[in-house]
Amino acid sequence: MTERKIWDRYLVGVLGGLCLLTLALATIIKMDHHMPQGLVRTMILVSPLAALLPFLWAVVRQVRRDEVMHQRKIWFRYLAEMSGGFCLYALVLTISLEVGPHMPKGILRTLVLVSPTLAFLLVVWAVVRQFRRMDEYLRLILLESIAIAFGVTAGWVVTYGFMENAGYPRLSMFSVWMVMMSAWAVIAIVRCVAGR
Repeated sequence: MTERKIWDRYLVGVLGGLCLLTLALATIIKMDHHMPQGLVRTMILVSPLAALLPFLWAVVRQVRRDEVMHQRKIWFRYLAEMSGGFCLYALVLTISLEVGPHMPKGILRTLVLVSPTLAFLLVVWAVVRQFRRMDEYLRLILLESIAIAFGVTAGWVVTYGFMENAGYPRLSMFSVWMVMMSAWAVIAIVRCVAGR
């Protein structure tokens, strides 16, 4: 199997895991006021961690394919950094959703509800570090996919902005994230199938 096909399969697994994570987080946010109690509530709150399994599986598979120990160390470091960032993000998000809505309105409540962003910065840091470790070919593939996904997302945002003027309901900013990740996943799948 060529390195390009291996990389394409890895991207599909990683982006699929990130899309599942995004959908799980969106479900938690949407169900915040109507969240069931008991075991169902626990399952919903833990679903972002379960959504990380395809992501972790893709990274571990990629590491197993790699023969060079240095590359393995780099991938395991990336796996540890990314997993730690997502776990901390899920923990802070769960705490902020439990504590924040019950606080009185004010700056403290806003800070508590926005606090998951700080944990998400660790994820961004892990991605930037991994991007800097990649060779030029992989950087090019990744940047092309991101650029195409950005164009698709920008077109959707502008189009829906005009649709809101026509009376369509306003959407959450989380929808932009979901469109971007979904577009990136579809582009990675198409490139994998097309062999480009």
